[in-house]
Amino acid sequence: RSSDLELPDGDCVVSGNPCRGFSGLNNHKAGKNAQRNCTLLASTMSYVELCLPYYVLIENVPGMDAGSPNACEQAICCLVGLGYQVRKSLLKACEFGAAQTRQRLFLLAASPGLPLPRDPVELAIGEPFPTVSDAIKGLPEIDNDTIINILKPDHIPLKRLQPEFGVVN
Repeated sequence: RSSDLELPDGDCVVSGNPCRGFSGLNNHKAGKNAQRNCTLLASTMSYVELCLPYYVLIENVPGMDAGSPNACEQAICCLVGLGYQVRKSLLKACEFGAAQTRQRLFLLAASPGLPLPRDPVELAIGEPFPTVSDAIKGLPEIDNDTIINILKPDHIPLKRLQPEFGVVN
């Protein structure tokens, strides 16, 4: 029953739903899993309406804003209808120091009377963007013996299984 539902206190709802239903790389957007993932945005909007947090951040692929009407437009309409100020941004992770170039769609919303944070584009770094090599350089080497198999803790790494020739059991 909804009267028994206790929601945690929180000032912000952050949502990054699976993108399969919106991704241009998905050739099966009409599939059940892809469509189910698309409905998670509606669930997010329900939580926003129920909790009315101070801030909302929604992240997904740019395909969420493709076509008309689309899920992005619907989310913006819902947020504005609840009184939120909304900013939509297309950002690349590499512009903020991450070693990837994928573009992502962000909706940032602030409740009435609160300042809408600055456009993240203003905070972007210039080129050269970091590479994966930049991100992992300086990390210690991992020897195969240091890998722990959580599912099979008695697992012995292959490197330690050296055959002992001439030994009779």
